[in-house]
Amino acid sequence: MWLAFLRREPGQARRRIFGLGYALLERVTRKWALLERPRTIRLSPDLAARLRATLAVASEDLSRRARAYVDHLSPAQEARLLPSERIALEYCRRGQPLPRWVAFLALLEECVRVWDDPAGMTRRRLDAIHNRTGWRCTAPGCTARRNLHVHHICHRSLGGTDEDWNEISICAFHHLQGEHGRYARCRGRAPLDVVWRLGVAELHLWYRNERRIRPPVELMRG
Repeated sequence: MWLAFLRREPGQARRRIFGLGYALLERVTRKWALLERPRTIRLSPDLAARLRATLAVASEDLSRRARAYVDHLSPAQEARLLPSERIALEYCRRGQPLPRWVAFLALLEECVRVWDDPAGMTRRRLDAIHNRTGWRCTAPGCTARRNLHVHHICHRSLGGTDEDWNEISICAFHHLQGEHGRYARCRGRAPLDVVWRLGVAELHLWYRNERRIRPPVELMRG
């Protein structure tokens, strides 16, 4: 899901996850049968153990909040809860244990709330540059989707144009503290021939399209 929603328009994954949550909430409250569709996730033993522990913590947290909410919320207050919280509340009222899938839904909700909130992202929905890069920062190792800027690889002050090959998506930090600061430089042609220098000039690493490379001789002074 992480890689998938990074490639979608901001807010799309958020709408899908919350749409799923409200559909499940309706089934639970109306006591309709839940569709059982087993899904297999292949994980290393270490990651599997971490996921189980995370689900256990999320389930306990949901159950604790449901016990605190029960009989203390007005209908208007309950309507403002997240789908996973309202489902947990329904199971609490019935005196039934909370299924593990509710905890998993809560993790998905938290993920899209943090990483796919359109309110903190660039509002240029049809911008071809951001669409081309999946609405994320293109600096190596950075997956930020908030506060995106369009950066001119060859600065306009040096004669750079507004052509697509000279523009990339970059987060505010890598733009202001990097390209216009001390900590990053990029050269080349977007989208697939951009060379990055990360770090100050005295201590840095070079990358091309997220892959570490040897320092390019022709750019060592750039």
